[in-house]
Amino acid sequence: TVTRRSSFPFTGSIYDPTVTYSTTTYWKGAWVLHGLRSLLRHYCGTEDGDETFFRILREHVTGAHRYGYASTEDFIRLVEDETRGLDCFTYYPRSYFGPYLYGAGRPTLRYDWTTDSSDRRRVHLAVEQIQDGPVYPDSGKPFPDSPDLYVLPWEVRVYSATGDSMSFFLEQDERQEEADWVAPFAVDHVEIDPDQWFLRNLERGTPVESTKLLATVAPQPVRGRTTIAYDVPGGSTVELGLYDVQGRLVREFETSAQPGLHWVEWNGRMDDGNVAPVGVYFLRAAGGGREDTQKLVVVR
Repeated sequence: TVTRRSSFPFTGSIYDPTVTYSTTTYWKGAWVLHGLRSLLRHYCGTEDGDETFFRILREHVTGAHRYGYASTEDFIRLVEDETRGLDCFTYYPRSYFGPYLYGAGRPTLRYDWTTDSSDRRRVHLAVEQIQDGPVYPDSGKPFPDSPDLYVLPWEVRVYSATGDSMSFFLEQDERQEEADWVAPFAVDHVEIDPDQWFLRNLERGTPVESTKLLATVAPQPVRGRTTIAYDVPGGSTVELGLYDVQGRLVREFETSAQPGLHWVEWNGRMDDGNVAPVGVYFLRAAGGGREDTQKLVVVR
């Protein structure tokens, strides 16, 4: 089964396996194709993504290399050629093939999630890739811009206590990522990559320590109201203010003194009671010896 095979170590890389005829060559190799299909479905939709995926496989078998020899690089170039003209596919294929084909192992994702104590529809997720060792232990980076992590769109499925569910996506291109969403129901539990599209390990642990004071601002751009998520480090307080492009403080927010993640709603007005004019503003949070700034755009 998929679950059982996901526990295999898959030593070495697919490109240069320790043993030629092994689970790394066959099972992990098949899983790389499985993940490619998921990427195409995610970016282009289920129907168009599947159509593109199977077109790539047909072309690989019946195209220029029919009855001949095709290398790993030939297949990567084919994927690039078949997806280059797709407006929907904004993903760089080598970001996927680099770690999974030329690297060893798989991503290990440590994560934790929490909901707003006053509104359990609001969920915050923090993830971090914590796999040991370099991604490319033997041959070095296969491409000049090969990532040192697994750049993936993780499906995050949230559930209610009665079994209702919906999915969000977190695009991970840094070791640590955070995201906030609002579900149409109180969130009871969360699953990452619930259908096991990608070969990975998951580890639910203590909350991933936030590297930022400002988590998210949503919705953006701001049309009327928006919600600001901020983090309070332990043993500290946070000052949170909104500044215009001239550097003037136009709105100061009251923040919690309790450590952890908090939300504050902005009604679009400045401290003087007037509606904030259309334009660019900057949220600044300071506390615990750290500062964090995010741009905020107001439109009508």
